[in-house]
Amino acid sequence: MSNSFSDKLTMARLMTAGIRAHEAELSKTEITTKSADDLEKILTELQDLDIEQERLKSALKTCTKNLSDKSKVLNELFAEAKRNVKFAIPQSGWKEFGISDKR
Repeated sequence: MSNSFSDKLTMARLMTAGIRAHEAELSKTEITTKSADDLEKILTELQDLDIEQERLKSALKTCTKNLSDKSKVLNELFAEAKRNVKFAIPQSGWKEFGISDKR
C-alpha cells in the first residue's frame, strides 16, 4: 500500500469493491463478504476520525494564535509596568516586583 493516508483509503475502497465484485472467485479463499464488511467498517471509522482530527487541528491553530496574541499583550504590559517601577522605586525595592535588573 501507498504511504499517504488518502492513498490507503482509496486502496481499501478498491479492495472492498473488488471483493464484492469477485465474491464467487474468492469463495475458495478466506476472503469473504465479511472481509469487505470489515474493511468498510474500518474505512468509515477512519474517515470519521480524520474529520475529527482536522477539526481539532483547526481549533488548535485558533487556540495557538489566541495564546500568542495574549502573550504579546502580557509582554507589553509587563515591560510598561517594569519601566514605571524602575522609574518610581529605588533599585533596592525592585526585587519585590520580580525585577532582578542591575539598572
